Amino acid sequence: MAKLTYMRVSTRLTMSFLLLATVIIGVAIFAYFALQAIDDGVNTIYKDNLVPMHTLSDANATTHELSTLLYDYTLYPEQRARLLPEIEAAFATIEADLERYTTFAMTPAQETLFAEVENAWRDYAATYRETLAQITTQAAVGDALWEALESGAVTTRGKVLDTAVAELLELTNTIALETHEASDVRLSQTL
Repeated sequence: MAKLTYMRVSTRLTMSFLLLATVIIGVAIFAYFALQAIDDGVNTIYKDNLVPMHTLSDANATTHELSTLLYDYTLYPEQRARLLPEIEAAFATIEADLERYTTFAMTPAQETLFAEVENAWRDYAATYRETLAQITTQAAVGDALWEALESGAVTTRGKVLDTAVAELLELTNTIALETHEASDVRLSQTL
């Protein structure tokens, strides 16, 4: 300390400035890496949870559109030529969304629930196509056919599919919330 009192004022100011600049640079580097970790957490929440949820929700919404198309196909026979390509496009969209969902990282619980969604989708699609064929072969819409649409296999399979999708979405949402909470903890520890 005694040596500092014998140094020139400009030298002491320069050393103080360099020490302060080093501390500021150290804090900035620490903050950069802390923010990078937080950014990684946010990206994980988005990429691993929200995008798959959106994909699955799109498939589910398209399934509901299929129900509307089936009713239209039944009620408006003159529109069947226009509706059939829309139905096939909806099937292709759902298949693509489910295929896309498989590209995301899943926990074992998500894999189990996704297998249920796939099974429910296969059952729904097969029943839908059978009902569509039945409608196509009938000249008029009878009470039995209308009852089959209202409370029959397509509706039942649709409810099973809705339930399976809802369970998978709920699990994915729970995982997203847990990841978010872990990110918040990391942020509070950093600060």
